Amino acid sequence: MVISIPPDQEKYQYTSTGISKMTQDSSGTIDSVTVPAGSWKYTVNVNKTLGQWDLTDTTMTDTLSPEYMQYVGYVKITAYEEGKEEPVGTKWLDIDGKSSFSLKPSQIDWTENSYWYKFEYYATPKDLSAITKENVTNTFKLDKARRKGQDFTFGDAVKSSQTVTITGNYNLSAQKKAWYYEKPEENATTWQNGQLYWIIEVKGSVIKEGTQIKDAIAWDSSATDSFIHPEGESIAGIYIGDSDGIENKYKNFAEFQSANSNNMQNVTDSFELTYNGNKPGFNNGSNNNRFNDMFIKATKDITLGENKTLYVIVRTEPVSLPEAYREPKIYKNRLFIIDSGKSENEQREMGSAEQRLYNGGDILKELGQTFKYDSTDGTVKVIEPGKDEGKTNRICTNLLTSGVYAAWAFKVNYTGELQGTYRVLEEIPDGMELAYIRIKWPGNEAQDISSKEITELGGEWERKSNFTTTDRTVVNLRVLEKF
Repeated sequence: MVISIPPDQEKYQYTSTGISKMTQDSSGTIDSVTVPAGSWKYTVNVNKTLGQWDLTDTTMTDTLSPEYMQYVGYVKITAYEEGKEEPVGTKWLDIDGKSSFSLKPSQIDWTENSYWYKFEYYATPKDLSAITKENVTNTFKLDKARRKGQDFTFGDAVKSSQTVTITGNYNLSAQKKAWYYEKPEENATTWQNGQLYWIIEVKGSVIKEGTQIKDAIAWDSSATDSFIHPEGESIAGIYIGDSDGIENKYKNFAEFQSANSNNMQNVTDSFELTYNGNKPGFNNGSNNNRFNDMFIKATKDITLGENKTLYVIVRTEPVSLPEAYREPKIYKNRLFIIDSGKSENEQREMGSAEQRLYNGGDILKELGQTFKYDSTDGTVKVIEPGKDEGKTNRICTNLLTSGVYAAWAFKVNYTGELQGTYRVLEEIPDGMELAYIRIKWPGNEAQDISSKEITELGGEWERKSNFTTTDRTVVNLRVLEKF
């Protein structure tokens, strides 16, 4: 929509000294204003009181709040004498791009009068990409007026407001990912139980100032606690880039930093951190510096740009580590977004992630069972049932001679963290000898396993092999030692 401004009507503008009349040189040839589609028109009638009040030196203020909208072009101000239909005149004030304006009639050369005024102006959203759904209130108020020679101050008593709802396409999404566990350094005085690394990925057009990313230790009875360190120690770094799949591309944070030193923007300083320790056993008065919530708050608007992601690398410390074989401890973290201007009660849950830690994740050794075998009748007598629970079908008797045996089981790469080629070294105690070794079973993901031959061992070594079946479903190395 185009609004025409007649050339004979005066136009005014804000300057460093107040409000000034625009000349032909200052206004150029502006004779119309284009109002964008989706704008709102506001009309305010002021002082329709039968001419009882003089508003010549009254400050009239209009405000859009919050500042998600801005004015378009000019406010049209028309003055009338009470009881007359023809206006005294019409003047225009440039308010383009502002979210508030104020003026006195005397500033636009209407003095010593009891006119009533009609204000007409338009407002449009500033940036729909930064708005989800917001209520914007337009308020027009008067500070004072004069009647029969006496001044009256109104404060906030004389005002009129109108609220509209604007809907944009702002959509801030986030997800939490588990990355890896880093063991503690030898003789460590901090992070004594090591560090669990997590990745928070935030996507959207912009992260508005005041937006909070809440990292939370899950209140879950099935999980083992980890805790957040204060003073920024649990933030490894905050970056903007396009390196999706960090958890699969890089084995640790140091490798990630090295690979992205030139193509990631470090924005850690654009956030401030606060903490909460209200979970039992955390920083709830005992001052143990263990926190269950960390609030990562944007201190300014952060534009992500097209195809860019915000990466927050978080680390927490396990309260305890697994001790028993094959009994993992599970650590869970949850993620929330608290949009700018919202409270924690209005937080949006973005999901969770978990990590499992094992004792003996790379290699563990367990006693399967001890037994006595008689080759004359093929009988097996269990001495100690062990992890095999005395199940004799797990013994390859066709490879044995009569005697007493101890069956050991090795589990290699139980957590799946090892890659490539690796060697297992077993030391046979004095007084014992090897009976046989077999692959007890390969894991579901263990495909095409092949053994590499060790060459140049010398003439005293003899190669032996057997072809036995597997009996369970994970990679396992069975060693039998004869007493």
